[in-house]
Amino acid sequence: MAVLYSGFVRFFRILFCALTLCCAVTPQNGAARPQQEQPAPKDEMFAGTVTAVADSSLTATRTGSTESQTFVITPETRFEGPKPQPNLRVTIRFVKTDRGSTAVRVIVRTPAKK
Repeated sequence: MAVLYSGFVRFFRILFCALTLCCAVTPQNGAARPQQEQPAPKDEMFAGTVTAVADSSLTATRTGSTESQTFVITPETRFEGPKPQPNLRVTIRFVKTDRGSTAVRVIVRTPAKK
């Protein structure tokens, strides 16, 4: 009987220690969980013709429609090709932010030589 009793005691001691260890490692109420990061804004594309240019914005109309969109120009905006001017074709990569559609990259197409 003494051998049987010590086996049960050993089993319950190991079980108690294992449960205590599991509870100590598991975060309670999400306190130890890291904050989920906001996903980066998704890049979008817009191709059309420039209708207006200002120091901090660029407006373009989509080719083949009347859809017009204004983009915020920041110091981080990269330009390729000549300086944007009305009636030149552009392709704009942009992200939507709290300030509006912010241009990330503007590719200006030169008019075809005749």
